[in-house]
Amino acid sequence: MREPRPGSFLDRLRDRDTPERAEVVARLKEELSALLDEKRVFADYASRRMYSRDMVEVPVWLERVLFRTTPHVVVQPRTADEVRKVCEVSRRFKLVVIPRGIGSWAYGGAVPTTCGIVFDLSLMDQIGEITPGGGNGNGNGNGHATGKAAAGTTATDVTTAVIEVDPGARWGMLDEHVSACGFMLPVTPSNRMATVGGWIATGGYGLAATGRGHIRRWVHAIEVVTIDGEVTRLEEGSDDFDIWFGSEGQYGFITRVWLKLLTRTLVSEPTLLTFESDDDAIIFIRGLLAKGIRPEHAKYLDAAHMKAVNEAHSYRDSARKANIAHKAHKIVPEEPAVLLHFADTETLKAFDGARDALPKAKSESPLHVASYLWNERFHPMRVQVLGPSMLASEHLIPLDNYLEFIRRARGLASRFGIALLLEATPVLGDKAGAGNDDLLSIVSFACDRRRPLRYAFLLLLVQMLTRGGVRHGGRPYGVGIWNVPFFSSVNPKELGRDRLAAKRRFDPNGMVNPRKTYSTRTRFWNIPGIFFRPAIFKGLTDTMLAISGLIGQIARAAGVGPIPAKSPIERWAAECTNCGNCVAVCPAYQVTEHEGTTGRQKLKVGLRALHGWEVTKEQSDWVFQCVYCNACTDICQTGIPLTEAYEEIEKLLEKLHGKPTEKINAFVGSLGTNERYLRLIDSEIFESDPIRGERRTTVQRGPALDLVEKDG
Repeated sequence: MREPRPGSFLDRLRDRDTPERAEVVARLKEELSALLDEKRVFADYASRRMYSRDMVEVPVWLERVLFRTTPHVVVQPRTADEVRKVCEVSRRFKLVVIPRGIGSWAYGGAVPTTCGIVFDLSLMDQIGEITPGGGNGNGNGNGHATGKAAAGTTATDVTTAVIEVDPGARWGMLDEHVSACGFMLPVTPSNRMATVGGWIATGGYGLAATGRGHIRRWVHAIEVVTIDGEVTRLEEGSDDFDIWFGSEGQYGFITRVWLKLLTRTLVSEPTLLTFESDDDAIIFIRGLLAKGIRPEHAKYLDAAHMKAVNEAHSYRDSARKANIAHKAHKIVPEEPAVLLHFADTETLKAFDGARDALPKAKSESPLHVASYLWNERFHPMRVQVLGPSMLASEHLIPLDNYLEFIRRARGLASRFGIALLLEATPVLGDKAGAGNDDLLSIVSFACDRRRPLRYAFLLLLVQMLTRGGVRHGGRPYGVGIWNVPFFSSVNPKELGRDRLAAKRRFDPNGMVNPRKTYSTRTRFWNIPGIFFRPAIFKGLTDTMLAISGLIGQIARAAGVGPIPAKSPIERWAAECTNCGNCVAVCPAYQVTEHEGTTGRQKLKVGLRALHGWEVTKEQSDWVFQCVYCNACTDICQTGIPLTEAYEEIEKLLEKLHGKPTEKINAFVGSLGTNERYLRLIDSEIFESDPIRGERRTTVQRGPALDLVEKDG
């Protein structure tokens, strides 16, 4: 078969560099390297492809049909001024720009849709000074501690300080820093390695959302850079401040954040209650909130989710005990449950005093069981190993509608042969009063993306579940690409109008993160994009719901039979959640500032090598730059034995491209003088896994260090 000509239709279809695009890339590389360090400008195709996806694995054929996801170039700015200068270049080249944090969101918010320049903001990670003062977290913006709590929060939730941070700062490391100074963060995401700016732009409801609400309440000010190069500081209460929260990178770049802090409390009291049924658990939550009792955090988990927690805990131990029968020990009860966490004595006493008047629980678990489940909050995707992949649909749904929604959702999933895992957190709304309670609902299920046809059908199931949530008065938690047809559901009419107006003001030419959130436009004359139009998409999903029995039968048939495995690399790659935890703690990443050295990218390269797909010499060389410290293995959500995986991957790559001895020597030789590396290994995040508490005080030996010694 004749090789396709460069620049042919096949190249364009596969989103490869044509001669015209290669010329633009080369010019960009030259111009941007004059503004930033050359190593912070990625122009090679393999490096750029690493930024073409986020947390969710989209079938390649679907990606190719819809968008051009390979950016022209990737830059890693360190300052707002560098962001501004690169924006000037983008305007001159007439290229779109895409803000990106760690890429740990699942709806395509940081995925390019028409090439362009990706701004990897994760290196803007400096943590600044803590200054006294603040407010009470209720959005009044007075800049001083008032001694009065916001509606729904406790009297102890009074801001006592403000900290200035860059958008790429990781929440876990920030938490470690402020704790050492006697403070605590009011709210955080469950992913400790998510970036501050990324979570503000795409999420906002996380841990402590029950008692303290959305992150917007706890931000004093933000600095933003728009595509025209204007740098602006916006304080709470000012025009346009609120609109940047949940903006999903549509208006520009968040380049600095001033977060409010609370005085650190030593109170940490988890309580785990189990119930006879889902109805009883939700009725208990409703009664708790009706009495005005708001723990710092509350979460409902169904019996299937509790069972999955037990199975995930035992999975690695049993998998490593070859030929030995292993019976899973039940750590948590496998019944519908409500987990509460109290961070102040006032709310805890109110809860204890109201117990007799609240709906009765079946039982209360011992403290060590509740503590185990509470500590698991930083590893929410550990259960993915049972899939070994996972998909989910997230909603904000009225508390009163939740039970009916989950009954319908379970019925729908059963037609696909799927068991749903349910969890829901009541969140503090922006207005006080009855009927204001929503649940942040996550409906997830295990799957296996190694079965591409069945996986494609299950992606349809996610959309059907999302539509089902909207039918029950809910709204999707975020838009990105995949929830574009639900934009009007996510944003009520007035808010949607304000967001559209802000988009036109900040980005009149549609250069910032285009073709998503408000409306999308696809390749091939936008013919595929027709299906993203709200009216058409609504009709299609309603039709799919009507014939879900038939679709489910086809999906079941697509998942029959064993999966032949060449290597455990296949399973490990499927188990990877792409959460970015390994990126944040990787010493090699701190030195090289290149994601090719991190666990999630090494698994992808290993999978390509295993299947005989193209792996460049440069991709291969990045994999060998590792100190085998096990930090990535310790913090991996699904417990992948990453250092074991690296050894298998290096064997494959050495046969293809050899071992890059000189690069390994240069890499290891730079460790002792690299400021970012030294700062990392001095961090508690690196020294211990927050779940298991395993401490390391020295870097472990590995092939890279051995090689340096042998080579003298």
